[in-house]
Amino acid sequence: MSIPNLLTQTRGFKVRTSVKKFCKDCYMVRRKGRVYVYCKSNGKHKQRQG
Repeated sequence: MSIPNLLTQTRGFKVRTSVKKFCKDCYMVRRKGRVYVYCKSNGKHKQRQG
């Protein structure tokens, strides 16, 4: 018998010491003393500095 996968995996942030934009749709946001990079076209581009 196989155990059903109860946890769904969600893609989190890449945590890096320096963040940069990867494409033209990436944009930077400063929140709570941290720098975040979000992307409208590719979720893999999400990054967080720190």
